[in-house]
Amino acid sequence: IDACPTGAIAAGGGIDTERCIQAWTERLDPVPDDIADLWGTRLYGCQTCQDVCPYNAGLPVGPSIPRGRIGPSLAARTVLEAGLSGAGAVDALVRGTVLGQGFIDPMALVRNALISVGNTNPPGIERLLAEYAVHPVPEIGRMAERAIRRTESRYRY
Repeated sequence: IDACPTGAIAAGGGIDTERCIQAWTERLDPVPDDIADLWGTRLYGCQTCQDVCPYNAGLPVGPSIPRGRIGPSLAARTVLEAGLSGAGAVDALVRGTVLGQGFIDPMALVRNALISVGNTNPPGIERLLAEYAVHPVPEIGRMAERAIRRTESRYRY
């Protein structure tokens, strides 16, 4: 309960899917700002609850990979560049990977990448953010605007 970054786990063990980052990463619905602020660098998923769950203790541990984090194998910039060509280009980018599942909206991955760059401010991302700020999908444009605001606020003195 205490480890959940958004407080999505109730005392009785239930999950509030309106607060759960994992639930948000699959669909393109508008993400509340407070959830986006706690999103970190995730492209897909969260899994913090699974990492700390006492029922998972003692299970075989795989490689040490920070789950849900955008890493060098699939950078946010790569997802955003593909997304400029549309959902089909994002589908092609993730085809054959776990992110290529039919239930994951490819444009949700773009939205997720926008949230991530808004939280991390990688260098040289301004052009992509500007292009997404006028995107026809409202949630994509909103998260691009959020990223732009957060990037600009980091440079104010």
